[in-house]
Amino acid sequence: LGLIWCVQPHSALDKVRTISLEQLWPWLPTDCDYYCLQKEIREVDKQFLPKTSIREYTDSFLDFGETAGLCSLMDLVISVDTSMAHLSAALGRPTWILLANLPDWRWLLHTRTSPWYESVKLFRQNKSESWDTVLPAVHAELQAFIRLLNTHS
Repeated sequence: LGLIWCVQPHSALDKVRTISLEQLWPWLPTDCDYYCLQKEIREVDKQFLPKTSIREYTDSFLDFGETAGLCSLMDLVISVDTSMAHLSAALGRPTWILLANLPDWRWLLHTRTSPWYESVKLFRQNKSESWDTVLPAVHAELQAFIRLLNTHS
């Protein structure tokens, strides 16, 4: 499974769209292989990354094409609202996008699907800057997704 948990560091949207890796990690089932698909990692997340089993190749990505190649191999991509979410969805990969309470206009309001990409499922904050309802929902659906993958293996 591919993971993108933050937008570009120092972006004006960083505070609104980013989840810390430390906050995200406990909600991810341990019986999966995880891959970091983001180019830049915030310093605080770099310090937490060794405490996880996430495979990280960010220094190896020379361009968006190589990132797309790795993304295309994922069974599922879980991402905050970034260009990688669009890339994954455009590649037709199952993509779960974790959205801020007031998302970009592309994600509309009050829907769990996207008119732009068939493979997208949206998970929305129910109040500003809180992932408290999003992460348990992702966890529950991820466990079901993993069970489904294992029955088809």
